[in-house]
Amino acid sequence: ESSEQVAYYPTIGIGNTTIKMTIPSSISGGVTGNHRMRATIAFGAVPNACGSASAYGETHDYTVNIVANMG
Repeated sequence: ESSEQVAYYPTIGIGNTTIKMTIPSSISGGVTGNHRMRATIAFGAVPNACGSASAYGETHDYTVNIVANMG
């Protein structure tokens, strides 16, 4: 789908990892609200958003709430 985006981080360590995402302020039409986010990790391969690319990996789906800039 053309509205989907992919972020790729080649090295993620053991334990918790923080991945920062920036939502462009130039997006119009109300990007705020609930959206679906899929996070996939795979050992030794680039994960495929819709399938598995590795015998060692996992995928999680989340609902994220994007709010207006509070800064």
